[in-house]
Amino acid sequence: MSFQKELDRIRESAEQILTAVEKINNADILNKPIAELGLSTRAHNCLKWRDINYIGELLELSDRDLMRIRNMGKHTLNEITEKVKEFMK
Repeated sequence: MSFQKELDRIRESAEQILTAVEKINNADILNKPIAELGLSTRAHNCLKWRDINYIGELLELSDRDLMRIRNMGKHTLNEITEKVKEFMK
């Protein structure tokens, strides 16, 4: 096998490993409770009222869906959005 083919094979294997690790890390984040976001009481209660307990459940909803939740205002929506962005870094 030529050196270039061996290098390409190693590079492909490394990319597959990185992709697998990324999927595992994402799954770990998605299964974390929303309490880990450090939300205000109002934001946390709005999500709990809608039975949103995990970050993965939260990420499935659009801003429009979130705004339909009782007591969810623009300020609370902005808070949730910012906390999720910070958490995902």
